[in-house]
Amino acid sequence: MNTLHLCRSKAWGGREIYSCTVISELKKAGCGVHAVCMSGSRIEGFLKDRGISCIHLAGDSRLNPASIIRIRSLIHEKRINAVHAHLSREIWPASLAIKGDCGARLFFTNYSGGRSKKDIFHRIVYSRLDGVFTSSALTERLAGMYPIDPSKIHLLPYGRRIEEYRPDKKKRAEIRKQHGIGDNEILIGTLVRIDPTKGPLDLVAYLPYIDKKFREQIRIMIVGEPTRRSKPRFGQTEFDRESEAYSKELSGFIEKNGLQDKVILPGFQDDLTGYLGAMDIFVFPSRHELYALAVLDAMCMRLPVIATRVGGNLEQICENKTGLFYEAGDSRDLARKISLYLADPELRKAHGEKARRFVMEKHDMDKMITTLIKHYKNQA
Repeated sequence: MNTLHLCRSKAWGGREIYSCTVISELKKAGCGVHAVCMSGSRIEGFLKDRGISCIHLAGDSRLNPASIIRIRSLIHEKRINAVHAHLSREIWPASLAIKGDCGARLFFTNYSGGRSKKDIFHRIVYSRLDGVFTSSALTERLAGMYPIDPSKIHLLPYGRRIEEYRPDKKKRAEIRKQHGIGDNEILIGTLVRIDPTKGPLDLVAYLPYIDKKFREQIRIMIVGEPTRRSKPRFGQTEFDRESEAYSKELSGFIEKNGLQDKVILPGFQDDLTGYLGAMDIFVFPSRHELYALAVLDAMCMRLPVIATRVGGNLEQICENKTGLFYEAGDSRDLARKISLYLADPELRKAHGEKARRFVMEKHDMDKMITTLIKHYKNQA
């Protein structure tokens, strides 16, 4: 089984990290793997470190003729059985490259929902998809978006190797000391892009509504950076304009309200499990989420999760068993839910343990890879 993966992104967020993890796991499972990525990207570095062949295309537009021809030649040269697009824009060149009888099947993983794709152009391009994967049970939502047979939309839960998520007391102490967090302080944190759709401002806006008896013992950490542009033009910064403006709004709110000693903004961190291990409560403030990898990671680390009552969060979290919900943008509601955990350490511990068990039962990596390969082979 030889596979070709398309993931040309300069970013290095949950989607990119997970895509690379899947590619690496497929190699471990004995598949031939080749990846089309951007030169100098974090994706390329990750894959090359694991001995995975990385290929660059002449252009990154959806309809670049040279890219389409190159993908088609790769399919023949590498005897590719399955082409897997990890970004929606990669479906276009891949679909046109496999036009006719080239022997390869085409797949796409939807990580974040998206808009309707039922115009005439998408109908032509998407007609060549053999399967769409999603970790959300809301498959009917995707059936309403994509111009393909609903039977081609498959539930494929994200895989996690739970054994890699181990609390490390030494690392926890080091990270907390690095950021000036006391041993007796409760760290409430999140892993999100600094973007309006992700809502990290929620994590600082709730503070005025927290009871004073709790306010002194908490710190807040927002791990992440603004959304990166895929290809900055001359004179542009590397970050998306709207996200960069939102980041300034967040910093301005912190300064205006004198919260510099309460809120920590360490930027993006490679050691995500280390930073999760330093936290005591995880908040996920995203406004629109299909199924969140960050929530799974927090659950793996036995963290109780408070998430917005939207989308795939409702599938991932069992209210009052593995976590709590709050209404997106409602600072008072978030303050109430955080206060429940602050007042009851045993509740935090119980929810965290049950959350980890949920991931163990529903998101086993080996099961996911086995199922994925069966889909590639049309045996699922």
